[in-house]
Amino acid sequence: MGMRAGVLLGAAVAIAAVPSAALLLLVATDTASHGPALLALAATLLASLGLGAVFARDIFLVAETLRHAAQENATALARAATAPRLAPMERIAQAIERLARSLAARAGEVGRLLRANEAIVENLPD
Repeated sequence: MGMRAGVLLGAAVAIAAVPSAALLLLVATDTASHGPALLALAATLLASLGLGAVFARDIFLVAETLRHAAQENATALARAATAPRLAPMERIAQAIERLARSLAARAGEVGRLLRANEAIVENLPD
């Protein structure tokens, strides 16, 4: 859970950095009223935590998709590939699923070719 918290905080900081800095600059230069600007800053920080939580969850799910692909668990892989909420993460997870299926198909073809080669070698005259 510590890694997810780190991803969450990192994403939240990345999302909120520029708008928060702009709001603080407006407050520091007395260009904006302190009350509304601080409310906007609080809303920005809260929204960034929410979006950061979704992003952290999606990163975790894409990592799970990779683990399922490595373990060749087709059922869990298909389920994990459709779980992310953010569209770019979903596309990454689906690409991982397609790659895993393609590699499995190629591995099956290599296995069939090896068995065919073994059969040919066995049938060669001594």
